[in-house]
Amino acid sequence: MGFGTQNAAVSAGGCPPPAAISCTEEWNGSSWSASGALITNRFGSSCSIGNQSSGMVAGGYTTPSNVKVACTEMYNGGTFHSTLSAWSAGGDLISARTHIMAAGSQTATVVFGYVAQAEEYNGTSWAAGGSLICNVQYAGGAGTQNAAISVGGSTYPSAVQKYNGIVWSLASDIAAARQQLAAVGSQNSTLAFGGQNPAAMSCTEEYNGASWSAGGALGIARYYHNGIGTQNAALAVGGEPVSARSGCTEQYDGISWSGVGQMTRAPGGGQAHQMGAAGSKNSGIVFGGTAYNTCTEEFDGSTWSAVGSMITGRLLLAGSGTQTAALGTGGQTPAAGSGIVTTEEFNKAHSGASYLLTKKIKAQE
Repeated sequence: MGFGTQNAAVSAGGCPPPAAISCTEEWNGSSWSASGALITNRFGSSCSIGNQSSGMVAGGYTTPSNVKVACTEMYNGGTFHSTLSAWSAGGDLISARTHIMAAGSQTATVVFGYVAQAEEYNGTSWAAGGSLICNVQYAGGAGTQNAAISVGGSTYPSAVQKYNGIVWSLASDIAAARQQLAAVGSQNSTLAFGGQNPAAMSCTEEYNGASWSAGGALGIARYYHNGIGTQNAALAVGGEPVSARSGCTEQYDGISWSGVGQMTRAPGGGQAHQMGAAGSKNSGIVFGGTAYNTCTEEFDGSTWSAVGSMITGRLLLAGSGTQTAALGTGGQTPAAGSGIVTTEEFNKAHSGASYLLTKKIKAQE
């Protein structure tokens, strides 16, 4: 079975006697190299199409007895997947954590809170980072691995801390002290919104790298919600109290908030809070949440849709990355109320460069 072009082809499976194989190789116009194996050994596929970055095989036969194969596998830059979107296990945290924040991408994230020392992820494993000055939980987190920001949180509800990849430093306090808020954007262009102190809050604040100023108020005061996006293009998703837990979503345009879309999970169970989230205003993703949910949903700018389940159901986890390459870290389960070390990576099989470049698997080399 093969697909591709004359100078960029893929050969997968086959049946050199006595058995079907899963071996996959890529051709670059002059030589072959080993690539990621098929999940199901097969030969004689009824359909094999695509290219080295985005291909598919379907049907065929496996041995013994030449049994027909019904499943389809998607190929993306060296790896076959049984589904278009799937979670897989990542490297475990050094310290179990819950109520935590994260900033960065799937292959370059920093998580902080609950334990004072931050941890940094390189796509495979976690390493110790710098320690927070104010050890917070339930804060808002935004930015990148080497330029992160922590806003508010329990015990220190006004504190703002910046990370440069090595050490944390204090910045100007947020005007409205709060915890269980959300923050999005970059270290010097941050949006913080919602939270609790002690009631649910609707206020929004914008940070320019030096000081905070008031932004437009949320339509629904909320806490335990998630934020996605940038300072001028953000989403507020779910949260508490009940009016927010219904899965309602608001979007921010840099001036004001307006309602847009409702999550699919909430109408039947009202579990749209304490989730992880990542992505952008028009390409967001949320996962996990109250009731130790495994549900994952994507947002396309107007509508939410379910796209699969996490391996480990959890709440109060951290989310980072993009809709096509997200990271879910830590949180708590019924058996581990003080936190877990588990990390999961979400990928779309046809997500393009981010997956192709960072997750290339040469399984047979």
